[in-house]
Amino acid sequence: MRRAKGNIRVFTFKEGVLSAVAHDLQFHFEQFAITLEGEAVHGEFDLKSLSLDGPVRDGAVHPEEYDAGKRAEVEKAMHRGQVEIQPSRWGVAQYKALLGAIRLKDTVRIAFELTDT
Repeated sequence: MRRAKGNIRVFTFKEGVLSAVAHDLQFHFEQFAITLEGEAVHGEFDLKSLSLDGPVRDGAVHPEEYDAGKRAEVEKAMHRGQVEIQPSRWGVAQYKALLGAIRLKDTVRIAFELTDT
């Protein structure tokens, strides 16, 4: 088992009728542990260490656009969300039955809503 080093960034993307007044955002984890064992990747993320970098516009982060009050508002809502992954990117074959007439999409959605205990 090997420990991996690096950065973990989380991106959110706006959509909807009023998306023009919203922002795409970038966050990062200050504390996390990633281990590699063969083809397996295991991760532990300290949600309390998820920190807002700032809004993203034209591919660049603009931390100066959010004051402490705006950051606190965003960080308060950070413990809820969802992520979609594609198992095929890691070599996991799509489940099929009846010669492919029934199959699962190549998408797994992970939704979370967390509270501190």
